[in-house]
Amino acid sequence: MGHIRLGRLPKTKKWEQVIYHLAESSSGVEVIADKVIDASQLGIDTLKSDKGLILSYWILSYLLWQAKGSDFFDSLSRIGIRKPEDSSALSLISNISEYLSNEITELKERTIYSELSQQAFRETLTYIISSSSSSLFQTTYEETILKFKQFSTGRNFAIISRIFFSSILRRYLQFFISKESSNHISTSSQFESVYDLVDFNTDLNNYCYQTCKIIEDFAGGWFSKKSWEGKISQEDVEGFIYVAIKKIQKEINSEIEN
Repeated sequence: MGHIRLGRLPKTKKWEQVIYHLAESSSGVEVIADKVIDASQLGIDTLKSDKGLILSYWILSYLLWQAKGSDFFDSLSRIGIRKPEDSSALSLISNISEYLSNEITELKERTIYSELSQQAFRETLTYIISSSSSSLFQTTYEETILKFKQFSTGRNFAIISRIFFSSILRRYLQFFISKESSNHISTSSQFESVYDLVDFNTDLNNYCYQTCKIIEDFAGGWFSKKSWEGKISQEDVEGFIYVAIKKIQKEINSEIEN
């Protein structure tokens, strides 16, 4: 996870429940996810208003929204993203990523979740570009802008939002789980071998993607409304994220109750 420091989980009753279920071979991904969310309430509250998350999702929304216009690079230059010196998609993505990295670095309220958000942003951009049949190395920035435009409808933006928040959720859960999971690789624990740990992470990825379906309609409707209004501000994104995280949190809790 880049520069993220792992450390150990806090020694509280709720975190002891997380450790217990990581050691318990019969505990499923959904149970462990629920226990992590319950134990990390302060982290969830921080995530809802994290400036790095707000900035990452705002730039993602801005890119897709502005791809509808006639001068994409003029729109990017207005917020500080440079036009590439060559025509490659890699150069465009590099400039966008560099801008986000610089903006997050300058945040006074930067948190560990800001870094997770930056990673999720890159993963989502990669998904958008890789949806083309062409290799990233062979793709031009004109083709990339067309891909952005294809995802600028409410319906397709909903898909992108699900991917982005699924990545956030997975990275958030893994941030805590990875502090302890390696201590439970034995024949009597959740993970009999490192291969079981790999399988668990695959299941966690699938779980997060399924869980984040809950925000698709909300995201698509929000983006369509803001596009029609002709403005997507960071304040708009902040309000959206607060509700989206609450929806995901409620969905995780309801999965256990049902």
